Amino acid sequence: MYNNCAVCGQDLQIEVGFYYGAMYVSYALTIAIIVSLLTALYVFDIFAIELFLITDVLVLIATLPYVFKVSRAIWIAIMIKYDPKA
Repeated sequence: MYNNCAVCGQDLQIEVGFYYGAMYVSYALTIAIIVSLLTALYVFDIFAIELFLITDVLVLIATLPYVFKVSRAIWIAIMIKYDPKA
């Protein structure tokens, strides 16, 4: 992760432990992915617990880097006020 934003210069390494709250955002995003997958399997009437678990693990591993970055971005967007004039 960069130390500063390339556009506005915002310090992204605010303090030690600042991004611990992003774990809660990451958890919510992961639950949304799991529920979406479960719903898709039910809608297409192909639900089996083995298929769900294998697909779930593969999807979560594939989306892990994206969820990690997006959860940190959401967390800093919640905590830091954006100033478009800066």
